[in-house]
Parts: sequence; structure tokens; C-alpha cells
Amino acid sequence: MPKPRLTSDLRREYKFDYAKARPNRFAGRPVPEPVAVVPAPDVAKVTTAPPGNGDSNK
Repeated sequence: MPKPRLTSDLRREYKFDYAKARPNRFAGRPVPEPVAVVPAPDVAKVTTAPPGNGDSNK
């Protein structure tokens, strides 16, 4: 028995209206993970930070 042709329902091109798009309510929201950047000790010695950023190495 031959397989039915599925291409009869497919179009060559679909025009998608992104203005009508909505977020997927079933998809989970990614939780951003905190990132800490720690410079090497020799770089930290010569680097200065602007005042008011919470730098304790004043």
C-alpha cells in the first residue's frame, strides 16, 4: 500500500504576520544565572574603579 502524499496540503511559502505573534504560554521562562567576573590579582592591582560602584578596595 503506497503512503499518502502529504505535500498536497503544503504551500510553497507561508506569509507569517509577526505583529499577531504571541509568546508560547507552554514554554518555560529561562532564569538568567548570575555571572561573576574576577580579574587576575595582577590586573586587579593596577585597575581603578570609579567612585560609587561599591568597590571596597579604596
